[in-house]
Amino acid sequence: MRYEVYLDSYFWLSLVLNGFILYLTGRLYGLRIIRKRLFAGACTAAFLSCAGIFLPVPAVLQLSVWQAGCDALTLQLTYGIRGRKRFCRTLLFHYMAGSILSGMVIWAGRMLELVWKRPVSPLVLVLAAGFGSLLAGSLAIELRGRKQRRLFPVVLQEQDRTVSTTALLDTGNSLREPFSGKPVCIMEQELLNRLADEEYRIRNPQKNRMIPYHSIGKAHGILKGFCISRMWIDTDAGRIGLTNVIAAASENEITGCGQYQMILHPAMIGEEEEST
Repeated sequence: MRYEVYLDSYFWLSLVLNGFILYLTGRLYGLRIIRKRLFAGACTAAFLSCAGIFLPVPAVLQLSVWQAGCDALTLQLTYGIRGRKRFCRTLLFHYMAGSILSGMVIWAGRMLELVWKRPVSPLVLVLAAGFGSLLAGSLAIELRGRKQRRLFPVVLQEQDRTVSTTALLDTGNSLREPFSGKPVCIMEQELLNRLADEEYRIRNPQKNRMIPYHSIGKAHGILKGFCISRMWIDTDAGRIGLTNVIAAASENEITGCGQYQMILHPAMIGEEEEST
């Protein structure tokens, strides 16, 4: 079976669609979008897509190895991502953006065919992809904005060490220390090590805590905790100061994006120290 491919039409169609996908990738992952780099990335993706047609390799390799390499190159050209983990996450969001747009275009095509009772023009589908990318991008910005409004700058102090970080207020965090009933925040182990290393925690065993918890897939568990001498939370209403704050250490990263290293208990917003 032979197919006729109009290379110029294919190039422009690929350029526009890849531009929409790259744009949506940036919006979903919260990357800085520079128009010149976005256009350069879309052009590169379109050129590589056209070049792939002439590769003397099986279609399976074109759709897997060649396409994956093209996506990696265009993402790096568009956003200049640093770090292997961050790049892999961005690539995952890129495929997610492509899936979202594909679903929107297929749905729009079927709905329009039902209304118009005739095949839909490819130009209409391109417009649908553009509208879908703008709509999904705007929704991603709104959701990220709501999430960021729940982020607070935090300063931790233990003896002569002071560490600054960003914390997320999680209304779902109901963790409390079983004996005192005090609310417990959660922090990454790396952050705790910066504030109080293992040697310091061994020299001060009275500050160590064992905090029981339960979660989905694990009926019971124990988290190692630590009693932090002082903590300040900067909110829109002012600075909240707390003493003897109990923090549970998490061995894993709390967030894949690195936006925050700590999760606050909701009761901590309002438990201000009288001397503050």
